[in-house]
Amino acid sequence: MKTVAFTNQPATGTGSIPDARISADFTYLPDVKIAHGTVDEKQLRAHLKTLVEGPRQLLFVLTPDATQPPVTASLADQRLVWFNFAALHDAITAVLDDALLAPSERDRFLLRQP
Repeated sequence: MKTVAFTNQPATGTGSIPDARISADFTYLPDVKIAHGTVDEKQLRAHLKTLVEGPRQLLFVLTPDATQPPVTASLADQRLVWFNFAALHDAITAVLDDALLAPSERDRFLLRQP
């Protein structure tokens, strides 16, 4: 198995620069927006061009928007996954509160960081 690589703001050759690339036998491109309504269709299309077809090739779009930005739904690409900060917070809280998962103290510390 390939070692996991973390790259901050990788050059893609498509004119788009995602916030990061996490890769091994998969490629995840996180794109984080901190202001409401700032998702850009042209940028998302360019990010998606950098992904190859196949499993485990995903673009994660994280925004503060309460509802899914229309552009993320209109692209209708299964490689694009949108979620908001509230959903991320809820998922982290669920992990921390789940006695069966019992994350390590180090993981608890990291999950609690702002």
